[in-house]
Amino acid sequence: MRILLSTMKLLAIVWIFLVGTSKKINAHLVASSCNDRILLDTSGIIESPDDHYNTGRGCRWIIPTPPNTTLQLKFHELSLDVDTDCMSSKKSPRPISCCKKNYVSIPSPGGMGLRHYCGNGTSLIKYGFYSVAPHTGETTIKLKTYPLSVHHGFRLEYRLGE
Repeated sequence: MRILLSTMKLLAIVWIFLVGTSKKINAHLVASSCNDRILLDTSGIIESPDDHYNTGRGCRWIIPTPPNTTLQLKFHELSLDVDTDCMSSKKSPRPISCCKKNYVSIPSPGGMGLRHYCGNGTSLIKYGFYSVAPHTGETTIKLKTYPLSVHHGFRLEYRLGE
């Protein structure tokens, strides 16, 4: 396992070097595998595996992000089970959605911290692209699902730019 992770990091470093020297790679990739995937294209689609994702999944997609690069993200679909077993507030005695068991995590706009998304993201889909300026050499997109939930999943487009 350690050798595999070291190999993946080496490939990411080589990719960052190649992108820095050649500027653009215009291949498109649909990444739906649930293993850790390093996405070497400057744009593509990330989607949950299968038509309705299997339960109890933990998937990661890693996008190398060279210095001075902006990452743009856009949801085309979001349908994950909503967690409602969170603490309610005095203003809202009903359980609230908190996306702890089932979620897609992506960087917050500005690149600081992560946001977890779950449920039906209709308003999020209408929003369009938003930009993230990553502070590290990679951006990780995660899918986590609870063993007892089944929904359609998600489809997320990404683009690297300067």
